[in-house]
Amino acid sequence: IDDVFRLTSSDSKRDAKALSNLLAKDVTLMQRVLTMANSAMYGAGNVTNLSRAVVLLGLTQVRTCVLNSLLRTQFSGGSTELHSAMVASFFSAVLSKELIRHSRLPGVEEVFVCGMFHDLGKLLVMHYLAEEYAEIKRRSHDANAEFAACRDVLGLPYHEVGQQVGKEWKLPAHILAAMAPLPRGKVPATEDSIERLGLAAAFCNALVAAIERSGAESNLELEKLFRRVGDVFPVSREMLGALLTVAAELSGKYATLLGISPDSLEFLRDVNAMIDIECFDAEGLEANEAPATAEACKPAMSDVA
Repeated sequence: IDDVFRLTSSDSKRDAKALSNLLAKDVTLMQRVLTMANSAMYGAGNVTNLSRAVVLLGLTQVRTCVLNSLLRTQFSGGSTELHSAMVASFFSAVLSKELIRHSRLPGVEEVFVCGMFHDLGKLLVMHYLAEEYAEIKRRSHDANAEFAACRDVLGLPYHEVGQQVGKEWKLPAHILAAMAPLPRGKVPATEDSIERLGLAAAFCNALVAAIERSGAESNLELEKLFRRVGDVFPVSREMLGALLTVAAELSGKYATLLGISPDSLEFLRDVNAMIDIECFDAEGLEANEAPATAEACKPAMSDVA
């Protein structure tokens, strides 16, 4: 993972051949990169050369593919609840990406990965410590209770579990930092682009958690979240509706990839119900702020193809 990030960093001087040689050492990664390059989304046809696939996809897409592959391999054979949580993480990642894009802030591609890994600690506990996770879940009725229950049962909160494992996986520092929860109270504005990525990932994951807890009736929790992050991300309800629509569409495809029927996921049903109830109007946005369609959202769909 460390080598992949080094070769795909924005200041990397290495060519596609060096990255291809690295990917060729892992058959699974090589197959997934080639499969993505041959997908209908890229329309390249019969690509069998790994170097050509890397050039076609670009460094950002290859990096996202590798990281998503890491998650899918780590949690293969997991429970339906675990895979549902992975879909929720993907949803949060897409939402984070679209939030940064519509806010015209830098880091659109990086924030997707931050959003995807934000709940790594919780996914690990869910998969490997099923009894402890069940006890934490039994004690949790809101985000604060979950944090306290996790610390009581495990001795540390979910995000610290994720950060410790992430260090072993040699994940970059900005992804580790983005696993932290949203700060309590009003979140002050910041000019630090790395800090903003972490806040976007934390905000979108908190938003998803609120919907999971309260379903289509989570308006009060959402309003509180909006007020807390308003100085950093001034998002209107109309804008939120547009972003939720994009994230729901893409997440349905990701669920199918994991072998889950989108209709079976209560979370996605609640999101769609919210969109219908609130009658969010994407047409009210300016033309240059129109939400991306699934077809146009290649970075988020890099492992759905």
